[in-house]
Formats: sequence, C-alpha cells, structure tokens
Amino acid sequence: MVRVRNGGRGIHTALLTLLDIAVVVGIALTTALLWQYTGALVTPLRVALGVPFVVFLPGYALTVAMFPGSASGQSSQPSLSALERLTLSVGLSVVVVPLVVLFLNFTAWGINPTPIRLALLSVTLAASAVAVVRRLRLPPTQRFVLPVGRPLRAVAARRVNVVIGVLLVLSVGVAGSALVQPGDSETFTEFSLLAENETGALVADDYPTEVSPNETATVHVGLGNEEGRTLNYTVVVEFQQFRSVDGERIVTSRTEVDRYRTTLGPGESSRTEQQFSPPAWASGDRVRLTFLLYTGSVSENPGLDDTYRKTHIWVDVPAQEDGV
Repeated sequence: MVRVRNGGRGIHTALLTLLDIAVVVGIALTTALLWQYTGALVTPLRVALGVPFVVFLPGYALTVAMFPGSASGQSSQPSLSALERLTLSVGLSVVVVPLVVLFLNFTAWGINPTPIRLALLSVTLAASAVAVVRRLRLPPTQRFVLPVGRPLRAVAARRVNVVIGVLLVLSVGVAGSALVQPGDSETFTEFSLLAENETGALVADDYPTEVSPNETATVHVGLGNEEGRTLNYTVVVEFQQFRSVDGERIVTSRTEVDRYRTTLGPGESSRTEQQFSPPAWASGDRVRLTFLLYTGSVSENPGLDDTYRKTHIWVDVPAQEDGV
C-alpha cells in the first residue's frame, strides 16, 4: 500500500512539475486550430487566446527553457521567482515577435500573418520541448513548480511589483490584440511587386528599368487577403503611355498584356510570376507597367477609376531601328 501511495504521489508531482508547460502548449495548439475558423462565436475566443499567444507564450517558453530550476531549491543553476518569470516572459515576447517579423522579411514567405503565426508557434513548441527536457533532468526538489495552493503572502509583500507587472501585461496585451485581430477599419489587401536581386532573393527593389519590345522581363506580384472574408481578385496588367496636357499627366494609350483571377480566403496570400514585353508603340518612350487589382466581376475594358488597388513600375523602351 505504501508503494502505491508513493507511486501515485510521484506521478502527481511529475504532472504538477510540467503543468505550466502543458498549459502553454495547449493554448498554442488551440490557437493554431482556431486559425482555420471564423464566425461570431469563434472570433472572441481567437482574440482571447491570440493575445497571450503573441505577447506571453513565446517568452514564457523561452524563460522556462533557460531557467528550469526553482528559486527556493538548492540547484546550482540560476533561477527566478514566479513574478520574475512573468515579467521576463512578457519582455522576451516583445523582443521575439519583431525578430521573427524581421527574419521573415528576408525570406520567400514575406511579412504575412500566416508565416508569422507559424513561426511564433514553432518558437513556442521548440522552446517548450527544451524546457521539458531540462526540467526533468533536475532532481524533483529543484524543479520549478507553479505555486498552486501556496500562500500568497510573499506575493502580497511585493504588491508594488505586482501592480507594475499587471500594468505591463495589460499595455502589451492591448497592442497584441490589434495584431491578432485587426478591427473593421484596419482590414486591407496587400498588393505588391517584387523582383529578384543578384542573389536570387525577392525584394521590393531592382525592378527591370529598361526592356526592349523584343525582350522579356519578369516581376512577381504578391497578394495578401486581410479583409476578414473570402474575396475573388482579378489582376489586369497593362502598359500605359502618358502625355502632359495643360500641365496635367493623362493616359493616352493603354495596352492590356495579361489578366488573371485568384480567390483568397482570410489570411491567405499568393505570389505570381509575371513576364512582360513592351508593345511596339512604346519604342523610344518611357512607359508605365501598371498592375490593376479588382474585386468581384470585371468587364472586358475595366476603368482606371474602378480599381481596388494598383501599383506600377516605370520602364524605358529603347528605340528600335528599322528592320530590328
């Protein structure tokens, strides 16, 4: 009978030791699952779980990975109190999120909600796995355990620090809620042009600036749906020639060279390689390669004033000699 009690107590102790990490992993995975759903009932839950997912979980997972021991134990490793862990977790999250965004900016995925969420999920899960291994390697008496059921006199004695910590969490939480769930006035569609640099990376620079009518150049068109609903997009690609009339620049010639359609759900993105060659009438002129974005149905000859978004690059077309 004694062995059973000791065995049960050992299992209970092990579970309590990993309780905080289990909660972190559970919230992270639940948040990831809710990315696939929208609706009036799901949205509040996505926000409620999304805020700690952004402003707390990555930092906490890193904190417990670096400091697996208890502040009251006899471990030779550095340790933190529960309040210090809370403050450090928020601080590390504030640092990790911008670093993740900066890293993604130099990758093919770019700064889009889905890659950012997956990157933060990966950081949280990887750090949690390291934390489990490091904590279980310590003797049970030296492991950090959530102060469940313990007297709160020590925390009350630091009430000033508690207030500061709560205010810090609330202030960062407000900013995080805006990142997780933008308001109606902040919905948008990302529409961008990218080109390959000398290393082959896609950047918002190094666009083709001089292309002959008998040459072909390439750009990449990026689309990102942050409207909160599924949209049907149509991209129309055309060359435009301008002339100044009474000091005002007006379009005198338009030649459509391509158009394509795509459907994106909330948070989805696409990237399309677009090849182009200037029309013969552009020889010896400076023309504008314009990308017009429309939503819904589009007529055969869409108007410039009906565009939802538009972007462009300027291309110099060298004059061609007769017979060339």
